[in-house]
Amino acid sequence: MDLPLFEELPYFYAQKEYAETALFKQLNSSIFFNENVGPFRDINYVFSAISKWAKYHCSIEFLLSGSQQLKNQNADSDVDAIVVLHKRKNDKCRIHELNQFYGNPNNDLCNYSFKEECKDGSLYCYLCRNYSIHKLRKNMHSRIRIIEFVKNEINFDISFVIIYDNVSEISTNTFQINKLNNQKLENIIENKVKQLENMNKNRGLTVDEKIKEKRSEMLSLASYHSNNIMIKIVEMTGNFNKFRFVTRAIKQWAKSEFARNGTRK
Repeated sequence: MDLPLFEELPYFYAQKEYAETALFKQLNSSIFFNENVGPFRDINYVFSAISKWAKYHCSIEFLLSGSQQLKNQNADSDVDAIVVLHKRKNDKCRIHELNQFYGNPNNDLCNYSFKEECKDGSLYCYLCRNYSIHKLRKNMHSRIRIIEFVKNEINFDISFVIIYDNVSEISTNTFQINKLNNQKLENIIENKVKQLENMNKNRGLTVDEKIKEKRSEMLSLASYHSNNIMIKIVEMTGNFNKFRFVTRAIKQWAKSEFARNGTRK
């Protein structure tokens, strides 16, 4: 891969070649890795665990977002994901509210000494009793609410969205977010925005909590959608490999700067 950066510097050809080789050698040890040996086994395990918790009659979609979606992850990148529950009328799925994923809002850190006391039936409690999952906590104060945990030294950040599908209650098929075109996904996001606007007209303690939930859903889907648009634009230019290389290099640099200085620049 040619780097235009070196065309702008006052190098002789041999110096340019040496500089490019040295840079690639340095970056190669940091940002290139065997993607086939990546976190996919653990991703499948987590999706399987969530599906097992949801049990029968629940249509669950597991969307990779962030660097996994953009395919610019490094070897130590977090796994960001969105769990989408597709609801149908009378679908017999026992999950109806987002708080069934998060559980008791006053309990935000899994205490391994009291695992058996987490009995509210939430996904959070289900994961808390899984001894292969560590450092489990819920972040209810960020704009996008997530459950965080570590599986085999891989950090997972998972948000949740519930979408009501306009299909027959006897139908076994639901649309999948990752197969929708831009307009249909934007319609879903716009619907979440309208729900937020209606809630803002009738604010109260209970409504305020619902507003935060709805905002979290909207931002999760909007982030996923914007990443999809970015991918399509980069692919149209034919520079996807360069995009992956540059963004991986920048992330590695930012991480090293943070580790060195202890502050973000």
